[in-house]
Amino acid sequence: VIIDPKIYNVGQDSHFQIEVRKAGAPKAQEIVIQGITNHFMGSNARVNMNSIDNSINISADFSPEKLRDFIDQVRPV
Repeated sequence: VIIDPKIYNVGQDSHFQIEVRKAGAPKAQEIVIQGITNHFMGSNARVNMNSIDNSINISADFSPEKLRDFIDQVRPV
């Protein structure tokens, strides 16, 4: 497979060059530079990159004061 044909017209030194690859051969992978920044906030913060997440998060928002009041209510006297 011809990838990149080039023709050079320079007087008597005119010539051509081609880049080829064998048909059916895997293509060369390009180098990809990635910069990924993640900021996590909140009680259910998560990130999935190129993956599937089948988990379930349960989050309880309560203040320490409410927890203390609840403990006082259920504590035996």
